[in-house]
Amino acid sequence: MADNQLICGLRRQYGKTLGLLRSASGDRVRLMADLAHLAAVIRMFRPDEDVEAIRSIRPPVYRGATFGRQWARLALDVLREAERPLATREIAKRIAAREGNTDPLA
Repeated sequence: MADNQLICGLRRQYGKTLGLLRSASGDRVRLMADLAHLAAVIRMFRPDEDVEAIRSIRPPVYRGATFGRQWARLALDVLREAERPLATREIAKRIAAREGNTDPLA
């Protein structure tokens, strides 16, 4: 059981590293070395594992991530203060009113 979890985690890390390498973000030499090391460790536990079949995992894009967290906090604040369940449009209107925008979704 622990072996399966280990292999799953190593495969996931291999995919993430491969995704970073393909997206050209980071030091290519270090990422290539990391891939070789991950492949070696995977093969230590499962010699028949085909590391070439592991798919890359696209790295997340963090554009506006801070606004996303801010939006979630504002939405939760509005929901906490609400006396009844609110529709998405109503939540957006209340957040906009709080931020000073008078009629964002007219």
